This record gives sequence, structure tokens and C-alpha cells, in this order.
Amino acid sequence: MLPRLPSTESWRDFINEGRQFHKAALGGMKRSEIFTPEILYNLLAMAMEKYIMGLLMYRKNLPDNHTFRDLVDGLRRMEAQSEDYSGPRLTDELAEELLALDAFQEICSVEGYARRPPSEEEILRMSQTCARLKEYVEAGLPSETAMQNGGATKG
Repeated sequence: MLPRLPSTESWRDFINEGRQFHKAALGGMKRSEIFTPEILYNLLAMAMEKYIMGLLMYRKNLPDNHTFRDLVDGLRRMEAQSEDYSGPRLTDELAEELLALDAFQEICSVEGYARRPPSEEEILRMSQTCARLKEYVEAGLPSETAMQNGGATKG
């Protein structure tokens, strides 16, 4: 039996939470004495997961899991299955940037748990990826949602 989808409005919570995580990460990038690369990675990863889940929930097309591989696969499936999807298409470049994020935390590996802290340059790239993802996601949502910007726009 397939899980029942949450209420049709709960996708908004995911988008808003994504904005909050994104905003916290952007602020944290200015406070490196407190926000380590590991913390920033987790904030940015949570923001991106929330953005993607919000769009997928809005389109009623949930991913198989929450790794970035599964989230990207979910977006590709959504685009292929949604007859009324009028948003932009996930570019190969953005998809590859998202897939690369799984390399920092291999928490689902059968060989064992592994983490690699990102460098400052990698955090900057992740921030840019998050900003591009936010634009992609908001373009696939109702226009009033994109206008309710939580302040996290620049990467």
C-alpha cells in the first residue's frame, strides 16, 4: 500500500522551511567562527531537500527516498509525468551539482557510514547551487508562492 500524501497545503511548509534553512546558511557563511563547513553543508542540504520536497509534494510526486540521487530522480520523474508542468526543466548541470552532494555524507552506504567535510570553496558552490535550485523550484510553483520570499535569494 502506498503512503497517503499529506494535505495539499503542506508543501508550503516545506518551501518555507527551505527558505529558513537557506537564510540561516547565508547568515552563517558570514560567521565562520561559529558556523563550520559541516554545519553549513547540513543547513544548505536541508534547504535543498526542503525545496525539492515542496515542489514534489505540490506536484503529488514523491521521491523514493531522500538522498540527492533519489530527489533528482523524483524531479526527473515529476517532469516526465506531469502533463500540466509548465516550469523550467532541471538542467543536467544543476542535476550533477545536486548529485555531487551525496559524496559528502554516504549515510546509506552498505559498506559503512562515511563523511567528508566540505571546503570553503565547496560551501560557496553549494550556496550557489541552492540559489539556482530555489529559482528552479519557485518557477514550478504558483506565482504567489515565489513572491513570498523568505529573504534567501542570493547564493
